[in-house]
Amino acid sequence: MQSPTLYQIFLTFLQLGCISFGGPAAHLVFFHRKFVTQLQWLNDTQYSQLVALAQLLPGPSSSQVGLSIGYLQRGYIGAVIAWLGFTLPSMILMALVALLGQSYFHILNSNSFHTIQLIVFSVIAWAFWQMLRSFCKMAWQYAVLILSVILLMGVSASFNQILVIILGAISGILAGHFSQSDSKPKEINKTAISSPYIRSATAPYWLLAHLSCRLFCYP
Repeated sequence: MQSPTLYQIFLTFLQLGCISFGGPAAHLVFFHRKFVTQLQWLNDTQYSQLVALAQLLPGPSSSQVGLSIGYLQRGYIGAVIAWLGFTLPSMILMALVALLGQSYFHILNSNSFHTIQLIVFSVIAWAFWQMLRSFCKMAWQYAVLILSVILLMGVSASFNQILVIILGAISGILAGHFSQSDSKPKEINKTAISSPYIRSATAPYWLLAHLSCRLFCYP
């Protein structure tokens, strides 16, 4: 399939930026519907790999996934265009709310914010259900999900999230070891993320730059 133009990338992410409410959890569902179901820039497995990688990095996962999709299509320029298109509507909306809020903020009360909270909750609940249907398709995946929720809710320790990450890593390794995917190399090639813009030789330098920023900018 022919790669989209920079204008198509910008227009697509601009449309998503205008309708994607509810935070990163909801954004990922909108991304899946747009880029996997409709445009077919990625398949389910490739998209799941991008989401899993984004979850391991600091920062909003939806922005990282959007940058990655733009990069896979048109390199670094595509990543910047994707970020700009997706962020521009929110930036404009927040600026307008800030300007109008100076004059009309006094008419809002606690009931107004409670209504907004209910709307956001419904969007996030819908996004959770869509992600559950997309990423949990086997019994062991549901088992990992339930156990992760128990750890997060029951273990009141600062390292409970690390425990969940380790649990997911071990489960993924065991599932990959006992699966039958090794006997189907053609399917593996179809699900591997590939792009002419991927340069594995530069990966160590980007890792060094990332670690340097984390060390000096966030001591």
